[in-house]
Amino acid sequence: MSRRLLSFTGQGSVVSADRLQHWASNVSTFSDADLIHRFSQSLEQPATIAACSNLLYRGWLTEQKNGSENGSTYVVGHSLGELNALNASVNGLAFRCKDIMEIASFRNKLMVEATQRYLKERRIADGTFEMWVVTNPRSKGLRKELTALLQDDSFNSPVPGLTGIKLANDNAPNQCVITGITGDIIAFVKKCTIEKIRHKFTKLNNPFSIPFHNNDVLRPIQEPLYDFIWQTLKENGKQHFINETVENGIISNVDGRLTDQFHTAIEKFVLGSSNIVNFVDCFKTIASELELDEAYHFGPGASIGKIIERNLKNCDMSHTFVD
Repeated sequence: MSRRLLSFTGQGSVVSADRLQHWASNVSTFSDADLIHRFSQSLEQPATIAACSNLLYRGWLTEQKNGSENGSTYVVGHSLGELNALNASVNGLAFRCKDIMEIASFRNKLMVEATQRYLKERRIADGTFEMWVVTNPRSKGLRKELTALLQDDSFNSPVPGLTGIKLANDNAPNQCVITGITGDIIAFVKKCTIEKIRHKFTKLNNPFSIPFHNNDVLRPIQEPLYDFIWQTLKENGKQHFINETVENGIISNVDGRLTDQFHTAIEKFVLGSSNIVNFVDCFKTIASELELDEAYHFGPGASIGKIIERNLKNCDMSHTFVD
């Protein structure tokens, strides 16, 4: 009996037209032609990313059932990927693919509206939020180093009325993601270069200009997002999951801890949607509490799976990329 980890990618992952065609031709769960057409028209939409990941998981789950695979399963998702992890914690029974798409779209809509409202209230007409990856191969505690810099006014001088640059993701001991207004980010990168701080900065694609996981901006999305998820469960007659223990434990982004209560997992997903992704803490829990044999990483793309593989390189487990 194997002990496995399932991981799910989040918003910002890339759905390529070539891969979409491959899935449509080779994965039975992609047999809905109307759905495939909808995906092909909106490759960057969070609903498409979440749905593709969900359908890849469903295809894998069908294969496992046909093979009578037994063992223990644990799940983890990165940011929006935690929605699919939440569903996988009850073997995909809580939400249909359609539900996953609607929740992902609604979450994104709430984030866009909260961002626009935040800028309007502060009378910032031309502000655009960006996201940048920060890496330093030599660092063993980049989050701590970045936090110190961001608390230094000479490095982090925000546009008047704004909160400045914030940490969004703690992806690895040597990799984080920051978010902030364009001018603030550029000034920060320039200052680090002048001071010969050897961090590498890479701008990420952020088509909706959302300051992901910035609680100062996105805190207002929590209540309506929770209500929408609850209403979806209720409309589908799945509200009983709220009071149940999940079959597959879920490691939460918000604190890195293992959760076995479905209602707690929902609350943590909602809370984590506007707070930093503590992926490093997730790895610590996996390494210290779970003795795993194998991991399956569900696309689109392999970036999150590769992050997990690198962070768990000292764990004796195999990694399979389902993409």
